[in-house]
Amino acid sequence: MKRKVLALMVLTLVLIAFGLAKTTNQPNTLAEKIQKASALLLDSEKSEDKTQGFLLLVESIDLAGAGGSFPAGFQDEVRGALEIFRKGSSILDQQAADKLRKAYVLLNAGKPFQMPAEISSIDQAVEYGRTQIRSALAQVNAGKNADAVRPLLEVILMVITPMEAKG
Repeated sequence: MKRKVLALMVLTLVLIAFGLAKTTNQPNTLAEKIQKASALLLDSEKSEDKTQGFLLLVESIDLAGAGGSFPAGFQDEVRGALEIFRKGSSILDQQAADKLRKAYVLLNAGKPFQMPAEISSIDQAVEYGRTQIRSALAQVNAGKNADAVRPLLEVILMVITPMEAKG
């Protein structure tokens, strides 16, 4: 009897340990989610990391926008794109991209996203993305989650918008 109880206790502790390890790999706060997304999307060379980072960033937009005052349909478009990505679609999925672009138009008084004029290389785009991430994190850390939505959405749109050759 004692052996069975001991074996069950050991098994329970092992399961708890695995459960804790699994949950500690997941970001707990919006700021942690944004930081992890940024590291995976902007720093990793692995395509699966970039895909995971992209998904985390879209989740961050959804989370930051929850309860915010946004134009009608904005949150529906973000959540629609998120649902598509969660099903395993490519970050270049046209339907999801269209939803994110529409969300931006709703957020930006009817104006579509345009790549910032000062960006002419991938390195400049990555640095601009880092700046937008820092801006979003500053807003979140100041308790202004809704104000983090635009810079995060701009990073996402930069990733899915083709750059045109200049010169």
